[in-house]
Amino acid sequence: MVLLFYTVSAAINAVTSIVLGFFVYIKNRKAILNKIFALFCFSVATWATFWFFGFIFGTTKPTALLFMRALNIAAIFIPITYFHFITIFLNIYQKKKRLVISGYLFAFILFISGFTPLFVRDVERGISFPWYPTPGITYHLFTSMFFSLVIYSWYLMFQAIKKTTGIMNLQIKYVLIGTLIGFIGGSTSFFPVYDIPIPPFGNGLVVVYVVLIAFAITRYHLFGIR
Repeated sequence: MVLLFYTVSAAINAVTSIVLGFFVYIKNRKAILNKIFALFCFSVATWATFWFFGFIFGTTKPTALLFMRALNIAAIFIPITYFHFITIFLNIYQKKKRLVISGYLFAFILFISGFTPLFVRDVERGISFPWYPTPGITYHLFTSMFFSLVIYSWYLMFQAIKKTTGIMNLQIKYVLIGTLIGFIGGSTSFFPVYDIPIPPFGNGLVVVYVVLIAFAITRYHLFGIR
């Protein structure tokens, strides 16, 4: 039953993220905000898809290692595309441009290392499911980047909420709450990597960001969608 929960939640996260990203993109293909948000959604969807296939096909150690590397490589681009989206959403991209560019460069360096033992060194028996990655040197750098960019993005939205009113204020609140819950849930995936004996049940909360952002689109015209 536990494995079924992980498999189903991974499938839900993948499908809902790809649908939301595609919907936002096709509504305004020229808007940079829509494009970057779609990239963020596709990064989440790719991560969740490899989770799903890992549970289905990662039955041996070699295949499990392949999928663990693949899903973590996909996860590299989640925090930087999220931060990029937030800077555009809050109209502060020009102020944070250097940090955004540096974040992408750092992500690509991690991406290159992702195919080597420097990133995911090995896999071993995990909590509640067959295999879990053993982190390499660059994986620790990825962890630092992940939490730094995500938490900083939350901080920027908290600050923006104090300075805005009306629909924009409500849009920021829904994006903040939705991604806050989603990232807190998804970040439980780090626990077994660092030998923290807490199963990553929070992965099932990732879909919350899709639900709340979809609500903000329909109710408060997020992304200019009516």
